[in-house]
Amino acid sequence: LLLASACISSELELKKGDKICLVGNALGERLQHHNEWERDLYERFPDLELSVRNLCFPGDEPVTRIRSMNFGEPDVHLAHSKASVVLFFFGFNESFAGPNGIAPYKTEIRELISHTQQQNYSGKGAPRIVFVSPIAFKNTGDKNLPNGEQHNTNIAAYAAALRDVCSEAKVGYVDLFAPTLKLFDQTDKRLTSNGSHLNKDGYAALATILNDRLIGPAAKKVNENPKLLAAIDDKNFHWWHRYRAVNGFSIYGKRGEAGSDGTYRNREVMEREREILDQMCANRDARITKIAQGQPVPDSIDDSDTLPFIEPKSNVGVNEKDPNRKAGKLGTL
Repeated sequence: LLLASACISSELELKKGDKICLVGNALGERLQHHNEWERDLYERFPDLELSVRNLCFPGDEPVTRIRSMNFGEPDVHLAHSKASVVLFFFGFNESFAGPNGIAPYKTEIRELISHTQQQNYSGKGAPRIVFVSPIAFKNTGDKNLPNGEQHNTNIAAYAAALRDVCSEAKVGYVDLFAPTLKLFDQTDKRLTSNGSHLNKDGYAALATILNDRLIGPAAKKVNENPKLLAAIDDKNFHWWHRYRAVNGFSIYGKRGEAGSDGTYRNREVMEREREILDQMCANRDARITKIAQGQPVPDSIDDSDTLPFIEPKSNVGVNEKDPNRKAGKLGTL
């Protein structure tokens, strides 16, 4: 990874113990699957004991966040993660509305900023906010895909609108449109899967671009430590299963009220598992910090300090004629 020009200004000053939460669309969401950005962050600031939690969902917009029943409002999840820094990724989905959508988009961003500035997720005051623009659309040369000309016209307009609102509100703004447009023009390497979504190589290239503009150019070339990258992959694997649990209907949906033996509901059993995953993520945060600092760590992680699982009784073989079952007092796992 090459060092960037020293003329690039940073938008965020990190503090020791910062809890960084990503909120927004697929551009941000996939940063937990291609973790060069996060590895770069820890290598630059090994002593800050940072943690990162990805709360993005593909398709998310400033107001519209499609979730399962009773999943919880965004504020609930940001408070759970004790966010002291929030990075917002918006603009690409909204750009399909074209010029007519810019005014309402700016209104939604203003309202989101105002709302977020009134929150205290970390218990230490309002979070610092940075908005990250969408990337450019890459012309892949594939006749089955758009060439991106109209896409880039719209994306540029929405990136500019986002910049203007951030400037007006005095919050951070990172422009990814201009540098990725330049990057795409300078290489024939296919950095996206379809012109709009970065592939593995694209995210590796984005890592330096994003961090240089977010926190300033690195003082020295990052080491690209594979052990650190593997540790971050592992942490994000566990976080994914905590935040993106696939059986939501049995956690926060209606089936969460059901249970096996009248003692535990599905909700209690599965929320205990998510609590354990939180503890496992915290253990991995500590491991990441040690690796970034050059401290020795064992090959395996000791999760013996986590809570025990709840072991409910199975309802297999329950008498179908049981009046409690007929009355709906017994459910199923």
